Amino acid sequence: MVEGKSIHKSFGPVDVLKGIDVRIGASEIVSILGASGAGKTTLLQILGSLDQADQGEVYINGTGIHQLSEKQLARFRNQHIHIWFVQSLFSPSSQHEFAYYLFADLAVSWKRAYK
Repeated sequence: MVEGKSIHKSFGPVDVLKGIDVRIGASEIVSILGASGAGKTTLLQILGSLDQADQGEVYINGTGIHQLSEKQLARFRNQHIHIWFVQSLFSPSSQHEFAYYLFADLAVSWKRAYK
């Protein structure tokens, strides 16, 4: 299971994520859709341990990754998290569809599509 509690992230004066709560269970497939700049990639990077939230908590299978040191996080990521970035080569326009998959020792995947 992947869970985010009250996730906040800003880039300078721009608040991208404002208190996001998300819970994704084992074998659950979730789509995250939104306008460009809405924070989809930022949220996925935080949930996948590639970035850290300014505030909030992230749990993967019960482990609070927000509490881990850099060394512990690197070890945890190496042992439990597998991320694939896939770009669709079949899009007829310049607006490509991207898929982002994160597997945290369970069958969880996320897909985000740009329209």
